[in-house]
Amino acid sequence: MDRLFEALEIFGIEVVLLLGFSYAFYKFFFFTLKDVKEEFTKRHDYLKNEIDNANKLLIQMNERINRLIDELKD
Repeated sequence: MDRLFEALEIFGIEVVLLLGFSYAFYKFFFFTLKDVKEEFTKRHDYLKNEIDNANKLLIQMNERINRLIDELKD
């Protein structure tokens, strides 16, 4: 607390508040970026798995359709 009061006496309240705001904005900005990146990565991985599952199902359906067509031709 003494350092805070010394800074107030030397620099004035405006500069101290500006430094405090800058620090808080810095922490918020980088926390937000980190959080968004983590959420994006989770969502991307989830959707990638869903697309892979859909592709597997489509391949199976395509194989079954091809078998049915071959049986109808014979």
